[in-house]
Amino acid sequence: MKILMRDKRYLLLIILLFIVGAETLLLRGSGQKLLKNANILNFPKEFCGYKGVDVALKSHIYDLLETKNVVMREYKKDDQNPILFYFIFSRQTAKTSDPPENCLIGDGMTVTNKNKINIALKNINLKVNLLLAEKQGQKYVYLYWFIAGKQFTTSYFEQRIKLLKAYLMRKPLPGGQVRVSIKVANNQEDSLQYLKEFIKDIMPFLLENIN
Repeated sequence: MKILMRDKRYLLLIILLFIVGAETLLLRGSGQKLLKNANILNFPKEFCGYKGVDVALKSHIYDLLETKNVVMREYKKDDQNPILFYFIFSRQTAKTSDPPENCLIGDGMTVTNKNKINIALKNINLKVNLLLAEKQGQKYVYLYWFIAGKQFTTSYFEQRIKLLKAYLMRKPLPGGQVRVSIKVANNQEDSLQYLKEFIKDIMPFLLENIN
């Protein structure tokens, strides 16, 4: 049984490496310009009592992501800690940004827990990834999910398969990632609940921009 599970992991690894290699070859030769989408870049800075301030990104970040359609913004409401909102979206793509845990580990953070949770929204039951992380004694909560066409998914692997398949068929799908995070002030449960409420408030604007 252990040998079978190990073989499956190796097979998944080989498939993922093949996908990444295929993406690299396809996208390297595409020569596409980094186009801007006005709807994404004009994402509301103020709504439901939240006020947002953009976080500047260096130019090489856009080159790595291969899109200009990135929103990195801190939203603050009342006396709560600010929520960092990250939204990347492209109408036609075979590429997306990596899972955030890769970046967190690279920034010296420790991921202490990873799970999946459901958030009950109006007309949608949203499943998201939950990350708990720490750095120098400070705790953080992250919620994120991926966009593939008109579907939300918690699986980076599933999203990449779907986007690459559509790209190879010359019918590229929209793709992206949504991530929200917050520095824990008092306890993780309160911070998690605050992120859930933020997602409920921001979801109508997200759906409007990706549909």
